[in-house]
Amino acid sequence: MVTFLTGESEVLKEKYIEKIVSSLEAKKIRFSAEQLEDAVRYLSQPALFEENIVIEIPDFDKWKKEWKNRFLKAAEHAHENIAIIVRTSHSASNGGETITLSCPKPWEESKWNDYILQRLNANGIDFHTGVAEALFKKIGPNDWLIEREIEKLSTLGKKITIDDVESFVFNHCKTRIDELCFSISEMRFSKTWEVLSQLLSYEAPVVIAASIAKHFVDLFKVVAFVEAKKSYSWPYISKLSRELQVPSVRLARFLGFKFKGQKHNPFNHTAKYSLPLLEKILKILQELDREIKIQKVQSFTLLSHIVKIKKVLEADEA
Repeated sequence: MVTFLTGESEVLKEKYIEKIVSSLEAKKIRFSAEQLEDAVRYLSQPALFEENIVIEIPDFDKWKKEWKNRFLKAAEHAHENIAIIVRTSHSASNGGETITLSCPKPWEESKWNDYILQRLNANGIDFHTGVAEALFKKIGPNDWLIEREIEKLSTLGKKITIDDVESFVFNHCKTRIDELCFSISEMRFSKTWEVLSQLLSYEAPVVIAASIAKHFVDLFKVVAFVEAKKSYSWPYISKLSRELQVPSVRLARFLGFKFKGQKHNPFNHTAKYSLPLLEKILKILQELDREIKIQKVQSFTLLSHIVKIKKVLEADEA
């Protein structure tokens, strides 16, 4: 019989498979779409050994329909010592078992806190009150990142405190807000809408608005005090960072410095922005600060003002 693992929690799927492998004392074999022939051949052959086997298909949704049908037909005749587990977004349609392993919805913070408590306990970690809430605040609704950070905390070998979370857990939420801010100032608005929709599922619009305002205030300082050039050296950026009190990594990105392994092309803000242009944007952000605190639908207010910034930037390009 085939077990279909549905739901969006890749962590819980991984843990379920590990549990099955352990309980059966089995050997695990993974087959991808490129290995269809190998998988069908393996399922069709008689059992050569007595050991139990767990076959995992991690990317079943990417398989062509005919590949799926061929694999499932071969699975019907698999030897009884072979357990087949398929990761998919669809329920079983051929009599197999379906197990749904889901995460809470992004906006269900209390349920995410309960989920984090379960994962802390599952990892054998002793912790103080408030640790789950502190973890969610720094990571957000991402089960994979939560698991990685919990594993990191487990290496401390002590009862985890809120201070430990603050000291050792990477602030993934701040990283996403920074990504949003730079997508706006770098005029990558398709990325802006993508990141904003994710952030609004768990972060307050007023917090996002304040972060965007701080971003453009920092940029105003950079444009006001830095001579526009095509490129800047790292020693110069480090020195300037101390003078302007802008973090060196943020300043480097403002100045178009390319880091090793950076995926997107650097954007030199000094080549695009002038003080008059930034004054227009800061006026929009001042207006946003006033309105977002009194409006009922804060997310719409935030979105409409980002659109205003977009129009100002596009008009400056014309």
